[in-house]
Amino acid sequence: MRKNLFILVWISLIFVFVAPVFASTPVLLNFREVKPVETATASLAFSLPLDEVERISFEHTDIIDQNSGRIIPADRISFTYQRQTVSPGQALEFAPARLAAGNPSSEQTGNFAINIKFLPSDPPGKYEGTIYALAQTAGGEVQRIPLILKINVLPWIKLRTAVPQQQLVIDEIPFRGETELKSRQPVRILIASNASWELYMKIENMLTGKTEPVPIELHVHPSANYTGFNNRFDQHEGYKLIAAGPPTVAGTGPEHAGYWTELVFSASIPQAHQYPTGQYSFGLSFYGIPLEP
Repeated sequence: MRKNLFILVWISLIFVFVAPVFASTPVLLNFREVKPVETATASLAFSLPLDEVERISFEHTDIIDQNSGRIIPADRISFTYQRQTVSPGQALEFAPARLAAGNPSSEQTGNFAINIKFLPSDPPGKYEGTIYALAQTAGGEVQRIPLILKINVLPWIKLRTAVPQQQLVIDEIPFRGETELKSRQPVRILIASNASWELYMKIENMLTGKTEPVPIELHVHPSANYTGFNNRFDQHEGYKLIAAGPPTVAGTGPEHAGYWTELVFSASIPQAHQYPTGQYSFGLSFYGIPLEP
């Protein structure tokens, strides 16, 4: 005789109320091109829906260059609405009067600004990240609005002389009988860059009365901060590479000790006895190139 087997299963259901979270269309925040030669804060305006919103907070994240892994940390980001400015994780509060039902002055959208502090030491790159704006209503509903952040930090370079109106004077004969004229003092050039760089130089004859071309030999003093290239320069030649190095900037601005790298060079005129005696004036022209990562 066949027996039927009955299995009785009790299922307990426990309901936990969680405030609903609604996803929204992403907001693109594109800073395009930023060249942080000095410490500065850049701002970008954007709008968010504010219908019945009581407060908005922002989930923070670091902004990352995917190619290099370098970051712009979230603690350099803030958000502004009217007179309120908050960091990620803090909330912007909205006045209850504006939230009253039927209030004709209620805003459907609000104008915000994202503020990012850039440092000269920020490496070049294409940085991206997502920050979520959490808009909460009085009823507890949360609207999660993604802010897609894109920043293109450009490479840059600055040059200046270490001493104002610096001159390269070539008139020293170290030993009797030598035919080489050497410079009295070396010239010092300051270089600042957030990227690897190259420095080029050319020599121009400032006086047209001298027809005999006089060559100049450049001697770049060795340093752990750059690679120097000794070169011979003739009149009317183009720019030649004299030094190359890694990023220099480790500080927050031009007055910081870690901002500049000092490049030192001297010069000489070989076989100076072959040229007519007199005074020759030369102009030195420099240009620097920051290299793309």
